[in-house]
Amino acid sequence: MKKKQTKKLAKPEHYYWDGVTKTEIKWIHKIAHRACEMDKEIAERLGDKGRVAERGVMDMAMDLELCHAKHHKLRLKEMAETKDRFSFMHDIYMIVNSINKDTYGWDTLGMPRFSR
Repeated sequence: MKKKQTKKLAKPEHYYWDGVTKTEIKWIHKIAHRACEMDKEIAERLGDKGRVAERGVMDMAMDLELCHAKHHKLRLKEMAETKDRFSFMHDIYMIVNSINKDTYGWDTLGMPRFSR
């Protein structure tokens, strides 16, 4: 009886979307956590619900990953480390509101400030 040959799978360089590396995924998750925390703070001050925080970190990370992979390459490190809270949250709200959840398309004409 012949021994069944199995292929060794290479370690994946990318995750779900072509061109998004493991390092970029780490930056994206850092940004997503920060965005949810900041959205909660803003919502508390306004006496409202935080829409981004309510959806959760994973949904925010998926939106950022899709934006970075398919629409606008983001300067992830700069975005994660910025002290400019206004520009950061401007981009977060733009990304969340621009991504069409059915088609994965970009539904607005705007570009995030932290895009390349």
